[in-house]
Amino acid sequence: MKKILLGVALLFFGLALVGCSERTTAPTTAATAPVYTDTFTTKEVEFINFSTEFIKEEPVEDITLYYFTEKAGIPYVDISEFVTMLLGIIDETIVVENNGESIRVWLEYFYTEEEKEEYGLVEDSMIAEVNFDFTTTTVTAPDINTFDYFTGETETDFSEGLDLVNYTEEALPGFSVNLADYGFRFYHVMEASTDKHLIPLSLAGLFLTGSMFDVVNNGDYLYGIDTYQLGDVTDVTKPIYDAVRENKDATPEMILESQKFLEFTFDYFYGLKAYKSITAFGPYLSNYFTSGKSFEQAYSEFTDSFADLHTGIISYGHQNPSFDSGVTPQFIYDYSYEYYGCECNFARTNFKTTFYEDMAYIQVIEFTTDFKAELEAAMADVIEENPNIIVFDLACNGGGVLAGVFHLLNYMTNDHISFYTTTLGAKSSSTYNVEGDKALDVDFYIITSGATYSAANLFTALAKEMNLAKTIGSKSGGGACSVKALVLPNGAIMQMSSNMNLTYSDYLTVEEGVDPDYEMDFYTKGYNYYTYGRQPRYPDPDDFYLIIQEMENPAAE
Repeated sequence: MKKILLGVALLFFGLALVGCSERTTAPTTAATAPVYTDTFTTKEVEFINFSTEFIKEEPVEDITLYYFTEKAGIPYVDISEFVTMLLGIIDETIVVENNGESIRVWLEYFYTEEEKEEYGLVEDSMIAEVNFDFTTTTVTAPDINTFDYFTGETETDFSEGLDLVNYTEEALPGFSVNLADYGFRFYHVMEASTDKHLIPLSLAGLFLTGSMFDVVNNGDYLYGIDTYQLGDVTDVTKPIYDAVRENKDATPEMILESQKFLEFTFDYFYGLKAYKSITAFGPYLSNYFTSGKSFEQAYSEFTDSFADLHTGIISYGHQNPSFDSGVTPQFIYDYSYEYYGCECNFARTNFKTTFYEDMAYIQVIEFTTDFKAELEAAMADVIEENPNIIVFDLACNGGGVLAGVFHLLNYMTNDHISFYTTTLGAKSSSTYNVEGDKALDVDFYIITSGATYSAANLFTALAKEMNLAKTIGSKSGGGACSVKALVLPNGAIMQMSSNMNLTYSDYLTVEEGVDPDYEMDFYTKGYNYYTYGRQPRYPDPDDFYLIIQEMENPAAE
């Protein structure tokens, strides 16, 4: 099946402008297309791809950006030119079909005979398509997952060692949005030698770049980044910082469209909308975007209102990329207290292993892209010692690549491993056979804290539900949704909890976190450190060993 096992993660150097020209007369438009009378300008910009996961071997072409007076400062792109520029980064088989006042972007995936037999498929192929109606400013697709099928091949094989043996899914509702309701406009420019179907760059990036890849405009350049690089974007020492470097190009129209972009994307793509009992984001945003308040301040307050670590601001936009609201929300304090209470601020090494008595104690602080190889090396040493107890310390693990969850569980069970999700209420399950029968006949324990988040939270939830381990520590931090990146019209970048919600086998979300079997108070220790500078003492392996003995022999207490 054309599915990529993607990560759950927390998260430019260019050449000169080629040319710029201005139309001195208004173009004509088709009779049924939106009519406008303002002039527009064009600018040739170079595309620079900084992604390390989605790479195009052929030289990447420049692209024309279009600017309209009534949408001052907001870059538009022709759909066909945009897709052509990215082919090879996104799926190279994508086709752009011009149907006059509508554009159809589609691809066809042909199943192998092996896939047809394995999954009981009758059809020979499947088609993923998105339609842009320039008469009504409407975008339609079979369902909201359609856009992910445009994803290109990644350099990392995220499904290495994983064999999908069963997959079930409920039908999703069709996707249809009238973007005019959010103030967006499409333009069909028709002249003697020009037939351009123009949409805002922000929407092209949202709908046409697949999953985990995004396009950012800043000044005279267009930059490609992947979601795994979000943490590097604001690092001033790296070339990728050029994507968010200060550039005073913001206009009132751009700021307004950025606000409307937030309204639209959160209405359709925010995975915790129903969980947080939000009906529509128009009224919700109006609580924060009020007169007299800067965009950056409103943007910050809006984002913080979700108290969701998967939803956060990477950059505030070209006009003020390093804005600081000066306010730290309580949920960040709560996370920080757990983090510092476990001494996560000190250097900790992934797979640092300590042996004590008949116990192997292993720190697992991140599910990296190289997790499988690193884990195998660490577990080889453990197997040689032949312990009776294995402790995986995930107290400082904020998540990472989802595949690592399966590889770690593979040392705990030889059974197939299933994980469950909901998308807009529709249920799906994926069952994998993980390469190699590696399960060890030992007692497993997992150490958690409020900083155990995202993929680490899922690992804990699955291990407990499958009765594979007991847990020690404080309640894990939750984080049920995969991460989706958003690039706003003003160049602001953020991540949000997407529509893919990780659940237990009964399809109840794991957003709430997992209660421990043996509770420890890391929060107070972190609070005292953060507030009074009192250094906490995180338990040593021998301390955890004594706790385990107490758990296994409660009568001896």
